[in-house]
Amino acid sequence: MPQPVTEAPQNTIPAAPGVDSDAVNRLALRLIAANARVNAIALVVALSLIGLGYWAYSGIEQSLRTMRAAGLSAVLDAEVQALTLWIEDRKGEVRHWAAEPRISAAVAGLMVGAATEQARARENLTMALAPALKESGAVAYNVADRQGVVVASVAPEYLGRRISPGEYLGAVRDVLGGATRFVRPYREQDRIEGAPSPLFTRPMVWFKTPVFDNSGRAIAGLGFAHYADSRFTGILGAASPGVTGEVYALTADGVMLSDSRYATELRAAGALQPETGNGALQVQIRDPGGAFAEGYKLPADWAAAPLTRLAALAGAARGLTDPAAQRGVILQSYRNYRGAEVIGAWRWLADYDFAVAIEMSREEAYAPLRYLNLAFGLLGSLLAVAVLAVLVSMWNVRRLRRAAGDAQVIGQYRLERQLGEGAMGTVYLAQHALLKRPTAIKLLKSHLATDEVIGRFEREARLASQLVHPNTIGIYDYGRTPEGVLYYVMEYLEGQSLDEILDAEGTLPVARVVHVLRQTCGALREAHGRGLIHR
Repeated sequence: MPQPVTEAPQNTIPAAPGVDSDAVNRLALRLIAANARVNAIALVVALSLIGLGYWAYSGIEQSLRTMRAAGLSAVLDAEVQALTLWIEDRKGEVRHWAAEPRISAAVAGLMVGAATEQARARENLTMALAPALKESGAVAYNVADRQGVVVASVAPEYLGRRISPGEYLGAVRDVLGGATRFVRPYREQDRIEGAPSPLFTRPMVWFKTPVFDNSGRAIAGLGFAHYADSRFTGILGAASPGVTGEVYALTADGVMLSDSRYATELRAAGALQPETGNGALQVQIRDPGGAFAEGYKLPADWAAAPLTRLAALAGAARGLTDPAAQRGVILQSYRNYRGAEVIGAWRWLADYDFAVAIEMSREEAYAPLRYLNLAFGLLGSLLAVAVLAVLVSMWNVRRLRRAAGDAQVIGQYRLERQLGEGAMGTVYLAQHALLKRPTAIKLLKSHLATDEVIGRFEREARLASQLVHPNTIGIYDYGRTPEGVLYYVMEYLEGQSLDEILDAEGTLPVARVVHVLRQTCGALREAHGRGLIHR
């Protein structure tokens, strides 16, 4: 059968004189088909590269996130371990000194006797504790009896006052049960009930242990104090990662216990008052709603703002016993207490009743991704352009094929649509490639192409070409395609067939019937005169 064309009628390639038109059109078809195959291959390759690039990018990004999570956790664990060692060493020191005979005897003297004897015992205790304070680096001590009354202290104003019946008392209550405790920073007014002007304005951490009498009964609690902004904050800040990394301690309700690395920035934003320390017990780990580093000022309702994502998760871990639930890593950026976009990790320390957190700016944490984004963005753009070009090319081929429809090329004629079908052949509307004149082409059905039928078809074309009556269809051309299909080209007449007119109008007027029959009989008369019978 004839080969399909891939060009619109106006683009049909005419053959040069002496050149086989069929061969030209078949060559054009093969070239366009080859182009379509190349387009398809290019599209598959481009899409495969895009898929491979996305897979590689996702893998690298996930690997970087995994490495960053491991790095944050490693630094945090190292900080917690260093802090734990320091705390346990200080706890061991206070236990050691509480067991010293001179000190335990002086404490026992505070529990009984007259005021003068208690004063003498307090003086002896102060002298006995002097080397202990110096050796351990403690800045203060106090002794509280079993009722929570301060019976000895470096601050005379505290004598006779009770420990405040709040969280601090709860933190030290089990000391008289025989336990040694580390007590996180508290404000002095929250530690000593009714304290006048606090002797210590800097936050302090306490290490408390019981003092036993000769019978082994806990008679009082001895405590050593260290400034929180000294070793406590120093240990947490010793390994702050990168340029923006920060490690700090916080309570379950989002109060910072250590000093902030960004005290200057906090003061500029109004989150920290001048000459009031560097953040411990003053800064709320809450989302301010904007970045202080970009000039954002502290909102008036900061105390009502939600906790940062990290602070909320860490606070929710208080009271949980599963170690896995007492720690976490946040790799999706969130706003921290300075309004900066960060990632972080946290760990709740149940023994000390606070959490340790580490944070780093998202930009610094994922800095390698910037170069990866640039590289993959450039490659992705080039591939997108290539895919677009391929799609445009494929669309053009499809447009040409759609414009050509199901047309076929027979010699110099392009078939456009089927007009009718008879016993031996099928008739198509066609157009001459050079003359652009509509014609009708009759093709012999291939399954009927026996020698006998071929002979009859040839005779039909030859004899019909001899008819010249105006009401007889003229024959223009005759031939055979390279595939062996026989055809002949006829005159094409626009209009309706007699069948269509009868279907549309029914019975016709006599005069019109006579007019039609005269034309029909005239054409038949010529045919019959030449010995031809129309079947």
